[in-house]
Amino acid sequence: MMWVAWRQQRSIVGAFILVAVVLAAGMLITGLHEQSLWRQYLSAPCRGGTGVTASNLASCGRLSLSVFNAGRYNLYTQGVGEILGPLFGLVLGVTAVASELERGTARLAWTQSESRARWLASKFLVSIASIAVVLVPLCFVLSWWVGASFMTRISPKTFPIAGFLVVAYALLCFALVVAIGLLVRRAAWVF
Repeated sequence: MMWVAWRQQRSIVGAFILVAVVLAAGMLITGLHEQSLWRQYLSAPCRGGTGVTASNLASCGRLSLSVFNAGRYNLYTQGVGEILGPLFGLVLGVTAVASELERGTARLAWTQSESRARWLASKFLVSIASIAVVLVPLCFVLSWWVGASFMTRISPKTFPIAGFLVVAYALLCFALVVAIGLLVRRAAWVF
């Protein structure tokens, strides 16, 4: 039964893997760039804008402008990082139960040798494993990116993407959508 559950969700998981890889690559590029700019800005002669001599004022001003311009795409990266986890849980939750019940394929699965509880458990395990495989590496990259961009982890902007909250949001959305899908039994309404 696990094989069938995986076959039904593999295209969704593949699409989210692609999005996660593109997001991680973008974060690595921008994070390394911002990290090098910050390192230059905080070292001598600029020292973060404090104690700048008149001879270094122009170069430190350009470097300061470069540092703050490098972070202009940070809001987009934060937004995608915040949305990706809950959206992944939502899509997996809708396809795991509500669409099966709506199409009637769950009845076919229940007539096989598997019990309903085992069918539901295999759907849950495949979805939770997919969430973990896709989002846990992304959480490590997101946490590194927050540190490389010299943002504080406890600010309201970066707290939802620091640590493993993206995975927690995905699991929460998955559980809520599955529970609603068991009651409503219509995939479009649940979505």
